[in-house]
Amino acid sequence: MKEIVRLTEEDLHRIISETVSRILCQFLYHKAPVSVRKSIMKNGLVPSVGDSYRLHWEDKEGLVPYVFLYSHEEIKGGEYDSTYDDDIYAIDVSKLDMDYLDKDPDEYMTGCYAYRKIIPPSAIKLVYKGSKKDSGDLSKHKSIYQF
Repeated sequence: MKEIVRLTEEDLHRIISETVSRILCQFLYHKAPVSVRKSIMKNGLVPSVGDSYRLHWEDKEGLVPYVFLYSHEEIKGGEYDSTYDDDIYAIDVSKLDMDYLDKDPDEYMTGCYAYRKIIPPSAIKLVYKGSKKDSGDLSKHKSIYQF
């Protein structure tokens, strides 16, 4: 007779988190305006409900504060287009608590993730300095993803 294994919700969450971690490789990325660079390098990435997030959900009430991240390997074209030439940060996934990493709440945002805790400066590396202009040709960033 086969033994029945019962998994708790916590077990399933851990298994999913570990699987996502292996799939994502070592880095996820975050884009942010040049104007917040000093704050990010000092305080880390702090979950928030920013203007873009609020507009995306048409000012829906009760939005959960997140840090939005993307996977270069999974996202179409290799990069999330914020429409601006923003700073780009590499986030060391091994330094994150995977219990707080979720798929982006918008199911159509393939390759995008949401993190519910502060990402400390020790897990962040500025890999591209933006120019405050429109995003333009994103292919110019290819080299930043060659760790």
